[in-house]
Amino acid sequence: MQGKHRLSRTLRWGLSILIVTAGLTTAWAWSSLTEPDASALAPVTPVLYAAWQPSGAPQALLFRSTDHGLSWEPLALPAQGTPLAWAGDGANRVAVSLSNGPVFRSEDRGDSWKQVTGELLPVLSLAWDGQGDLYFGTAGHGIYRQAAGGAIEPIAAGQQDLASKSVSHLALVGGRLFAATPAALFYTDDGGQSWGQTQPVAGGISALAAADARTLFVGTPANGLFRSVDAGQTWQPASAGLGEAAGVYLSITALQVDPQEAGVLYAAVSSLVGGTQLHSAAMGTFVTLDSGQSWQPLAGPSFPRAQPASALLATSDQPLNVWSVAADGLQSYAPDVAGALATLQQSTGDVQSRATAARVLGLARAQEASGSLLAAVIDPSPAVSQAAGEALGRIADPRTTSELLLALQRPIPQSQHSAATALGMMRAGAAVEPLSAMLLRGDPAMASVAAEALGRIGSPEATQALLTALADAQMSTRRHTALSALEAMGESAVAPLQQMLASSPDAPARGNAAEALGWIGSPSATAALMQALGDPDSAVRARTVWALGELAAPQARAALERAQARDPSLAVRQAAGQALTQIAEQPAVRTSLLASWALALSRWVRLLTPVLWGLIPVLWGLILALSLLAAAWLWLVDRRRSLAPIA
Repeated sequence: MQGKHRLSRTLRWGLSILIVTAGLTTAWAWSSLTEPDASALAPVTPVLYAAWQPSGAPQALLFRSTDHGLSWEPLALPAQGTPLAWAGDGANRVAVSLSNGPVFRSEDRGDSWKQVTGELLPVLSLAWDGQGDLYFGTAGHGIYRQAAGGAIEPIAAGQQDLASKSVSHLALVGGRLFAATPAALFYTDDGGQSWGQTQPVAGGISALAAADARTLFVGTPANGLFRSVDAGQTWQPASAGLGEAAGVYLSITALQVDPQEAGVLYAAVSSLVGGTQLHSAAMGTFVTLDSGQSWQPLAGPSFPRAQPASALLATSDQPLNVWSVAADGLQSYAPDVAGALATLQQSTGDVQSRATAARVLGLARAQEASGSLLAAVIDPSPAVSQAAGEALGRIADPRTTSELLLALQRPIPQSQHSAATALGMMRAGAAVEPLSAMLLRGDPAMASVAAEALGRIGSPEATQALLTALADAQMSTRRHTALSALEAMGESAVAPLQQMLASSPDAPARGNAAEALGWIGSPSATAALMQALGDPDSAVRARTVWALGELAAPQARAALERAQARDPSLAVRQAAGQALTQIAEQPAVRTSLLASWALALSRWVRLLTPVLWGLIPVLWGLILALSLLAAAWLWLVDRRRSLAPIA
């Protein structure tokens, strides 16, 4: 009997400790929600890597910067050797190949390393994809890939030119891998199972950059720069502004696409001069704002202070600011703000030059140029006016809002267009009313720019103006532009559109809302669209069915099958059949029910989140108090039983 009592007492004590531990743990977890980690909410700064030989060092070192290149620290590599190629994924991964052969990769920004290849595989180029797969091009051994955590495998065994030549450049964009040898450029869309070859580039390849899967830039050792907009099927010279002259050959030693700004590309240029013997001189770093149609030098070292660059590093926080990687260090290049401002202020100057100057000032976020840009908004040249409006939108100086609102009222179409663009980019709430009037009562051209601006502002009032335009029964210009703006808004437009779909008394408006949700394609709209399958108007149901097909949500399969079998409208049944073909087969209805339950739960969580945040301190105290009371009760029970006489 005493053994049974001791066992019962031990269990009660264990249970009390468990309750207190669970209570303290739960209370701590709830309390941690009240203080979210600021670092988790802060934007991640891309990590930059570069290799050079510091003064006095016996060989080049690999350096890392986590503050956009303002400071650099050397990384300790696990083996001796000069870094030949390096590549980071912008986050935590980095890889480096050394002159004596091996390749190392790191998952923690270079704090620790793991060897990938041995010394018998000389690697000349490296590239990462978005899933952590590492690609490397070799000198005469083809191309290899190492999946994240996996083994190394060759991916160009069937392409003799790639397998036997030096793969000096790799570029991976849009799922397409480009690989360049000194004489040819190849590409694959299926991970190396099959390869295509572009048309040859006159003069060979010394640098490569891919803006997207079709827009390529290739630098040559002596023939300047070439561009292709059809994945290398044709090439056009793109060296205008790089210093072409009679008897001067241009060598492009490095290219870099801007990580944020479309159409912006950087090039490191050297000139070759001479007769039987050519002499090379670095000219500096140039930038194009129009995908290679024209170039201009960035402010920084030029001849004779410029050094030949092996790589260019563009910073994501400051467009047009570039680091040029030379053999013994970095050289900094930046936009010439003073020169651009002087060009813009020349009212009789070349229109294209002034428009380019305005864009430079906007990309440089030059607030000192706000006054000149405001004057340029009413410039008689549409190109200059529009460039000035976009520049003011980028700079987003609140002091310019009132002047832009005045320009919005001027009876000059290009000024209205430019002012609307600027106010939209600035997300100026004060512009919603005049922009709404422009959308609802203006001409088609103004309706388009007003809708785009309202979509960028994205406030409830701006969204309501777009919904009003969307409600047009016929496909008017304002309805079309409102649909485009809501689609561009994406997820933030889903909730207002769901409300319109559920509660609008106007059937065309409900149908238009369903169509807009289909164009946005957000899975969060699935439940609302499934509910709308019961709409009394067959046209609304047909467009709802189409939208569900665009979402291709598996949980909508059962509802679409019912619509296909039972809906009284032939148009709805046919639309449901088409929508079902867009949804992949699912193994069981249970999956659909579980997904529907998850969607419903997520909606309730979103609705209750503000309330829960307010109750967190109360719940924290309640959980802690209940756990302590439960433990105290168990202790009292144990105490009473221990004092009671044992029979």
